[in-house]
Amino acid sequence: SLKPDIVLIGGDQIENYGSTEDETQYLKPLEKVAKQIPTYAIHGNHEYGISEGETYVDPKKSLGDKSADVKTVMEKIGINYLTNDLVAIDKNGAKFYLFGGDDYWSGKLNYSKLKTRNPNLPTIALIHNPAAAFDVAGYGIDLLLSGHTHGGQIRLPFIGPVARVDKIIPSDWYKGFHEYQGMKLFVSSGIGGGIRSRLFNPPEVVVINLVPTK
Repeated sequence: SLKPDIVLIGGDQIENYGSTEDETQYLKPLEKVAKQIPTYAIHGNHEYGISEGETYVDPKKSLGDKSADVKTVMEKIGINYLTNDLVAIDKNGAKFYLFGGDDYWSGKLNYSKLKTRNPNLPTIALIHNPAAAFDVAGYGIDLLLSGHTHGGQIRLPFIGPVARVDKIIPSDWYKGFHEYQGMKLFVSSGIGGGIRSRLFNPPEVVVINLVPTK
């Protein structure tokens, strides 16, 4: 109903933790969106079965690496699934690049496609984990869109996010607009989260308006 020009899905399409069922079956409703609006998606850490810490994988509580299954299902319902891919987009006369990066924690994030760009066009990067900002800022990215943090799940006045996913991401990066080395960064608190509780941190679907500059 928001009628955006494009839709971006920032990873963790499945939880992949504490369940033995095929969670890709719940992705089917996204087909309705993809049929009406160009939709792009990327992997998050949960697609790989990595759910806590930078390298933590518990085979007893994870279905394992389901990244290929998720990608296949998403593509079947019409979603453009990007794994270190660069696409040129032309909307309403405005041209820009969209780079969809693979997951940071999986160790499969690769920036080589960014070297093939026309330097005169702006670039938006969609990468699940905002910790990637420390690396991707050196590639002349104009805007990095991320999630992963859930906004900290619970946010307290003067303290900020309570649930920290790691020690790398600064606490003030857990939600909202920021800037790093001249690159704009937006981190969404997302619509889900393994912990079924939020405080001062409602789920969100974010609309970002891009205004061309001369």
